[in-house]
Amino acid sequence: MFVTFEPERLRDAVGADRACFGMPFVQAMLDNDGKLKPRITKSSKTIMSERRWVDVFNAAALPAAHEPDMLLWLRCHVPLCVGFESVAVAGQRCDGGASWDEARLIAHGVKESFALIERLGYDIYPSSKARISGLPNFVLTAMLFMFSRVKSMRELLATGRNECRALIDVLVAAASKAQPPVAVSKIEAIKPA
Repeated sequence: MFVTFEPERLRDAVGADRACFGMPFVQAMLDNDGKLKPRITKSSKTIMSERRWVDVFNAAALPAAHEPDMLLWLRCHVPLCVGFESVAVAGQRCDGGASWDEARLIAHGVKESFALIERLGYDIYPSSKARISGLPNFVLTAMLFMFSRVKSMRELLATGRNECRALIDVLVAAASKAQPPVAVSKIEAIKPA
């Protein structure tokens, strides 16, 4: 239940019969008293690789849906994850949103991360992510720029600073296998300090 670029490595480490992947769509923040305040909506469903867990979640009133290619879905989610977390960190640093130049730099890194996936031999999946990967850079820049100005989302995703750094390290390590090569420097440039 987290973003990973190499889900097969995790599956193989614990055994395929013991691994089930998913992506939760629950927002939660710690309040001032240190208590977790979750927000679950029926419109956002947790997606999971195994139908049996979808049934368990739905029975517990936690909206869930089956995703037939969860491993590829997770891999293709990494560029968006690092993009949104990176721009959120930049926006928090400025306490009001990332600059246009920061958003443009991050958009370049996101696009190069999607290119890495393709050059490793994978399709961009699902179609919504394929559409995002094909956006002109100025459109992606505008999306990231505007996202960084939504205080609640910026605060939430800026907490993923270390996750973002770790995912970028994994992307950079995988880049040596890309054919043709990708511009690793564009991916490294969006790593939060």
